[in-house]
Amino acid sequence: MREIEGGQTKEKIYIVYIWGDMKKLLKWIIPIIVFVCVVVSVMVLQHGKPFVVKTYRKHTREEIDKRFNEGKLARSITYYKMSDGTWKTDHYTYKYRQKLIGRQPGAVYEGVFVYLTNEEITFTQAWKGIAGGAAEDLFNEEDARLVELGIIK
Repeated sequence: MREIEGGQTKEKIYIVYIWGDMKKLLKWIIPIIVFVCVVVSVMVLQHGKPFVVKTYRKHTREEIDKRFNEGKLARSITYYKMSDGTWKTDHYTYKYRQKLIGRQPGAVYEGVFVYLTNEEITFTQAWKGIAGGAAEDLFNEEDARLVELGIIK
């Protein structure tokens, strides 16, 4: 080792210089590492816990009448689209949202029924449940739930 002014060696000066640069670098790296850890932790905690992506608000009686007269769909209950692709009411979770369009025998307009379901439903099943006033008898609420209906003028 060679002596320079003040009795320090070149190697000692070099180590001090590197440590000074590392301290500056650590001031930027540590907050970035903490931020990444927080983001990853939130993602891991949210995994498996679906959250609401969109809310479909129930229409009031006046809104239902107006929408029906305009040929638009009217919502009978509030329901939610979830982050995992499922659909949810306040009580049950369903795999699918089915929009069924068809014409009932003797009807002037086509009918539209939107069901949240865990299995496929035909248009005939949908309108028979409504026409008979016994949708609850035709489908268990855990398996299917009528959420919107309307007509196409």
